[in-house]
Amino acid sequence: MSLENQGIDVDAEIREAHVGQIARSILQAAEEHDAHIIVLGSVRNTDLPHIPIGSVTHKVLHLARRPVMVVPRRAGS
Repeated sequence: MSLENQGIDVDAEIREAHVGQIARSILQAAEEHDAHIIVLGSVRNTDLPHIPIGSVTHKVLHLARRPVMVVPRRAGS
């Protein structure tokens, strides 16, 4: 069932960004839409123990002035 069918107002958008500017582009979009939360997917594991996030997610977590939720990838994916 979709989020909208559950009565949750959602918005999705695709933007282009230069390498090194992806996190800032995400934050800018969240600001422009006055997002209540930023949801990011964790698509890979790093070599660092206990930090299963990439550099974009890491940067967004540190620079965001609004809540950020990181959804882990599925086991075996």
